[in-house]
Amino acid sequence: MVNDWFDEDQLAVTKKRFEAFKELGIVTTVKSNYYEWHRALETGIPQLADLSVVTLGPRVKGEASDSERGLFLTDAIAEKAIKNATEAGVQAAKLILEISSVAKTYDKSDDPRASSITHYHDVITKFGADPDGDGTVFGPDGRLYYFYSRTRAIGKVRLARRFGLHGIAVDHLELQ
Repeated sequence: MVNDWFDEDQLAVTKKRFEAFKELGIVTTVKSNYYEWHRALETGIPQLADLSVVTLGPRVKGEASDSERGLFLTDAIAEKAIKNATEAGVQAAKLILEISSVAKTYDKSDDPRASSITHYHDVITKFGADPDGDGTVFGPDGRLYYFYSRTRAIGKVRLARRFGLHGIAVDHLELQ
């Protein structure tokens, strides 16, 4: 077992797939969340890809400790992910930082139907968040939501430039 993601057979098959893509002249990309990036790097797959994407988004499954709740927004986490990748052999010029358009709360709700996730558009238009603020807002239900404000997003652009990264991505468009 390489790690809890891949056993040796899965890893060999995935590497062969990347080799086949390379032979066909296809650009390959691999993507992982910042909090799982170290495990992805252990497989060697990101080092084989033409482009690697590290997603700077909230943990959407399971719980996050109080100290982890807004961590995905910080430049320190982005910088750590960049350094981990480059130290493991991913070229900075082949690395993309992806910011999330999801807003997440970790606070519990008394309403069993209440979602812990909403979107950037909602926190701005429905919750009254400052698009140039610190990336936090209290929702109408009193729960604290974390999101990528323009200020937070611009910080990641500056990091991408400073480290010579390939670019920045947004995880998805909010088309309604």
